[in-house]
Amino acid sequence: MIPRSQELFKTKNKKDEWLRLGLFTDTYLNHLKRFCIQCLCALQVENGVSQSENTINIESIKKLVYSPTSDVIYVYMNDLFSATLLMETLNQWLINSDPTYKGTTIDTSLEGVYTIELNYQDEEVIKHNKDNNLKLIVV
Repeated sequence: MIPRSQELFKTKNKKDEWLRLGLFTDTYLNHLKRFCIQCLCALQVENGVSQSENTINIESIKKLVYSPTSDVIYVYMNDLFSATLLMETLNQWLINSDPTYKGTTIDTSLEGVYTIELNYQDEEVIKHNKDNNLKLIVV
């Protein structure tokens, strides 16, 4: 049985086994993007409103991308402090709620662009994606 929280975020169709294995959709990424924004709002309240450079920017999420060839979700942001806190929050939440999740990293791809990588990297899902010629999903 898949935990209720995973069903909510992984799929709307509970009978679709591939979605339960971690195959993501644009609907999932849109839900995840809203969840990330909610996390940033909560972190902002927790951190307090300040005028210092360590202020959480709720509008720092620029896009989410799912790569079917690597089974990784990329969260592109333009604020390192916000990205670091969001990465830690997502990692803690996913590690405790999603058995297919393997970990999180953060990279700088361009100056001022920070990428949170949510790593699933399930070989069976990658094979399914390749066999079905699935393309990048961007929201």
